[in-house]
Amino acid sequence: MGCGNSKSTRVENAPFPVIKQTKPVAAEQEKEGKISEQPESGTESSGKDKQTTDSKPEKHGPLTPKQILIVQNTWGIVKGSLDLQQIGIEFYVRLFTDSPELLQLFSFRDIELSEDVLRSDARFKKQSLVTMQHVDLAVTSLNDLGSVVPALKDLGARHSMYKVEEHHYGPVGAALLSTLEKGLGENFTSEAREAWTTVYGVVSDTMKEGAKEIRDVQ
Repeated sequence: MGCGNSKSTRVENAPFPVIKQTKPVAAEQEKEGKISEQPESGTESSGKDKQTTDSKPEKHGPLTPKQILIVQNTWGIVKGSLDLQQIGIEFYVRLFTDSPELLQLFSFRDIELSEDVLRSDARFKKQSLVTMQHVDLAVTSLNDLGSVVPALKDLGARHSMYKVEEHHYGPVGAALLSTLEKGLGENFTSEAREAWTTVYGVVSDTMKEGAKEIRDVQ
């Protein structure tokens, strides 16, 4: 989810869907469709210790090697047909069609809720790209999920500041599955649906944990 006009992120994504605008990544990273985490200066030692603790996804259901392979392979098929921005546009059109009230969580909330208008709006297209960069990073990192847990928690914490609540994650997941089904056709088997549902559950649970942690210290 990626919301609002936030300051530069450590995710730099996390994901999964994601609400409100993040700041654009460096041109080279954006060209490659990837975002890499940037450590904060002066915190290298403590950050390393923190990552040792935070990198263990504790409350998530099992994610099998076969499910990882299915998700990565089907994501590759989708990217073979559409670029990241196009995938993001299809995702958000589906999200706002099914849950129009979620538009109010975004910086472009003033836009007319029309598919044609959405598809032509520069802010909407930018958001679509950033969100799918987050998804792309999450999918490519599934073999080492612990490495992106801190970034996912940070993403969840920032989303909570944009008034994203736990019940918003359901419609986002449903829109993602619908987008994948449309893009994959017969390749979106029941096994693929189950694998993507599990992955989204892992990602959203981690983001929710990050949101909870930030609320607990406020």
